[in-house]
Amino acid sequence: MREAVYQIAYALNFEAETDVIKLVSAQLKINQTHAKNAHARACLVMGKMSELDAAIENVSKEYAIDRIPKAELTILRLGAFELLFDNDMPEKVAISEAVRLARKFTTTDGSRFINAALDALIPEKSIA
Repeated sequence: MREAVYQIAYALNFEAETDVIKLVSAQLKINQTHAKNAHARACLVMGKMSELDAAIENVSKEYAIDRIPKAELTILRLGAFELLFDNDMPEKVAISEAVRLARKFTTTDGSRFINAALDALIPEKSIA
């Protein structure tokens, strides 16, 4: 499910009009219901984009938000959303799942960066 949310959120960075539900459903071989649920979750994440980006910028001292590759930024947004706005998601699970996605879709350096950035966001959770 998280991978579907990531792929839909990533696609929404570029093209909001594409039928990403059908595309992700076919690519990940999941049913339309799961794809629609993933789309709804991705829309929640993207709806909080300005707040998430501000939080990410606070902890990302080395890179400006516009210098972070889209794949890594999308994973960071998803992980930050789970840390800051999903009270049902344990912090360690949110971070480890984001790192897992990063290992699959980015570089080794990307997964380390995501791990460090999300770990630094944990104190920010009390502010959100």
